[in-house]
Amino acid sequence: MTAERSQNQSNGSSAAAGESSNASKARIGTASIVVVGTSASIEATDVETESSEADAQSEDRHLVLVSLDDYRPGLTVRLVDRLPATTVVRLLRTPDGETVPVLTQPDEYAGYVARSTLEGGAVGTTTHLFAREQLETGAEYELIGDAQVFSTRLNLFRVTARRVDEE
Repeated sequence: MTAERSQNQSNGSSAAAGESSNASKARIGTASIVVVGTSASIEATDVETESSEADAQSEDRHLVLVSLDDYRPGLTVRLVDRLPATTVVRLLRTPDGETVPVLTQPDEYAGYVARSTLEGGAVGTTTHLFAREQLETGAEYELIGDAQVFSTRLNLFRVTARRVDEE
């Protein structure tokens, strides 16, 4: 009986160790999922935004905000018109009127209606671009492939726009 107990205990303890090992593996897997899920919702910080803006401006390029749904690397758009300041402020807030941590002063941005064209002159996409600096309406800008998520709550990328129709 003693031999059976010690064998059962050793089997039981090894089963318990196996269960513990499996539980640890499950916890590690869960932690990985949490980390990945969390990283997807991280928004840009003010320090990152300021340093990126300085880099973009030094190369005669402009940092703009564009919808996650409308952005395509290499897309060329013509700025059709500037949006009224009150409209820009409303668009750069959540539907309940709140600001997001990365964009506490939406009135610092200018908004533009931007339109891409397809071959033959048909309208491809109409979207909004937002920039802290003044962009020229009527000008064409190419959206570079350096997009970073700016705000998941506002559904915006931060991307460099390079003017392509300069004389």
